[in-house]
Amino acid sequence: MSTEAAQKSPTEIQRIVDEVLDAMYAEGIKPTIRSLIDRVGTDVISSTSTASKYKRDYEQRRQARENELFDRLGFSPEFANAFTKEVSRFSLDIESRAKKTVADLKSDNEELERELGRVEKVAKDFEALNHQKEKEIGTLKQQIEALKQEHSHALASQDKDYQHQIETLTTKYETQLEEARKQQANLSDKLSDHQANIEQLRRELAQSDLKLEGLQNLEKTNTDLLTQIQTLNSQLAEQKAGAVGLQKDVESKQNQISIMETNNEKELAAKDREIAALRSAMESLQESNISLREDVAEQKGEIASLNTQIKELLKANQAPAKGK
Repeated sequence: MSTEAAQKSPTEIQRIVDEVLDAMYAEGIKPTIRSLIDRVGTDVISSTSTASKYKRDYEQRRQARENELFDRLGFSPEFANAFTKEVSRFSLDIESRAKKTVADLKSDNEELERELGRVEKVAKDFEALNHQKEKEIGTLKQQIEALKQEHSHALASQDKDYQHQIETLTTKYETQLEEARKQQANLSDKLSDHQANIEQLRRELAQSDLKLEGLQNLEKTNTDLLTQIQTLNSQLAEQKAGAVGLQKDVESKQNQISIMETNNEKELAAKDREIAALRSAMESLQESNISLREDVAEQKGEIASLNTQIKELLKANQAPAKGK
């Protein structure tokens, strides 16, 4: 026996021999030792003595089944033999049909798998596009947040400086000059206007946040579209006949995504224009702050002049007193 035959157990070899002999009897062929070796192959049985042993064992068991059937039913040996052949032929026919059905199912399954692979590739392309849009939106959010923090810190620092200057001037000259109080009141009014401008900018930034939320809603819409595409993929796996209609739906979703991407670009462009407007407003506000600082410096100069005049008056008053 060959190496492969040696690896098979006697039970496995006997099972193969039984199947071959059943098929030969079902076909009406009287098996011989040589025809048995040709059918099972030399990789299973390579010697006539081994083939004879397994064939003899099969014949004994087959004869025993026929005798048992004859004893139980009272049939003649010829009828029992013919009946056994017919049963073997019927079993072989059923097995052949079953194998053909399995092969057909396997072919259909492979075709469905190929179709599913194409649809999954389309879904992956959509997913990559959506991921890229999410990255771009995230970058825009970070830029807007950095701009908001920069403006907020600058405004807070300027507000703190002005408050300190006003408090210093108020504490120093409150009991000395009424004019300084009036000037301080004017500065307070200008500061109030400045704070109103800050509040207006904050409201505009809040509106920008609302528009960002609109962009997030667009992201959710993209996610919903991906979910719909996945549902269409499942329907395609279940109903191959609807593949043409499904492709049209996918193309429609692609058009919708293209429209949404165009709208996103428009929204981003509008956002850029709003940020430019905010920057312009901030620059105007900075110019106003510079003007306000110049006014404060001018007021300081006037106050210093008044102090000088007061000192001169005090010296003048002290001189006559010494003369007396």
